[in-house]
Amino acid sequence: MLYSYMAFHSYPMQTSELQFNIIFTPYTAKYLSPFIASLLKWSDCRYLLIANGCSQDDCNLLESIASDNPRLDFTVVSETEALEHGKVLRWLFERNSSPWFCFMDSDIIATGPFLDQVVERLEGCDVVSSCAPIWHAPEDIHLPTAFRRLQGSHIQTDRGVCVACAYFVVFKSEPLADILQMTGVDFPVQRWENIAPELQQKLQDVHLDKFDYDTAKLIASLMIEQGARFEYVWLDNLIHIGGFSAEAGDGLPFVFRGGVDRLALKFGIGPLRRLFFYLADIWYGLRSPAPGLTAEQHRQLPFAEKRILESRRRKRLNTARYFNIFLRSLIDDIPAPPLPALGHAPAEQRIAAVSEQIRELHRELDSTGQSAD
Repeated sequence: MLYSYMAFHSYPMQTSELQFNIIFTPYTAKYLSPFIASLLKWSDCRYLLIANGCSQDDCNLLESIASDNPRLDFTVVSETEALEHGKVLRWLFERNSSPWFCFMDSDIIATGPFLDQVVERLEGCDVVSSCAPIWHAPEDIHLPTAFRRLQGSHIQTDRGVCVACAYFVVFKSEPLADILQMTGVDFPVQRWENIAPELQQKLQDVHLDKFDYDTAKLIASLMIEQGARFEYVWLDNLIHIGGFSAEAGDGLPFVFRGGVDRLALKFGIGPLRRLFFYLADIWYGLRSPAPGLTAEQHRQLPFAEKRILESRRRKRLNTARYFNIFLRSLIDDIPAPPLPALGHAPAEQRIAAVSEQIRELHRELDSTGQSAD
């Protein structure tokens, strides 16, 4: 029998009731902490800043920022190493006493009001998510039934089912607690072979049986099977870089997989560059298993999925590396990097626009006497 998830409080929800958890990992706090000012400016909710394996300097910075604003709190989840993102989310949920469990990535910047749209959607559903990364193309967010991986950027299946995302999400706590208790699943990345047979059948019933599930995706899939209502909302005033933390600290502006990438950058312009990257994604996508897959699982992937996985990885990687150096340039007085070439014009335009918005944020912080670092 399907669960019927209904609203469990009778009064109109206020945006100020929400608290978003924001997890900071090593090498990120100094460069991403200015984004906190933008969130405070354009919302009235609370934020908990969580240090996950951060240096003492980064912890001191986050604690100092939190002490200056009554809507900010600070905690440390691990002092020695960065724990898996999903494990930190479980740690936070076990300490959550709110009717809502909210979290967002640390590389999200606000450019205007955004919470009212979230609250409007929560009136009619159990989970609201947003903030697809700026590097995405349409093929990165739509999931064909035949594809074998449920990735973090997937928002909707070709059957019209919203599978949410874990970049910016608000769960109603009660149905989330129910599914965790009923199934024993958890937030971290999950693999098919480790899922109980009875749960595998449930996933097959809703056509969400996959090789693996990114952070919180298995929870979402099982909630969907139980009748939970999901909605993704495009929040124009929230911008998500995507992947910043995974690439923090390296200092490389662009990653070349091989000679075809170099040809794309050297000779490609417009459609020709897109063609070079398309061919490169096919070539590199066919050559070796994607991270997280065995050789046999990689062999079973549809041809289109192999190419799209490689394209997604390339765009995410080089966007994150660009912003790692770009944000350092605003604080550490180093040269700004050139805009990354992704072979997808809308994403490249979004990156250019966001770069200017971040510059404006830093100018605003400087003009008001606030520190950007």
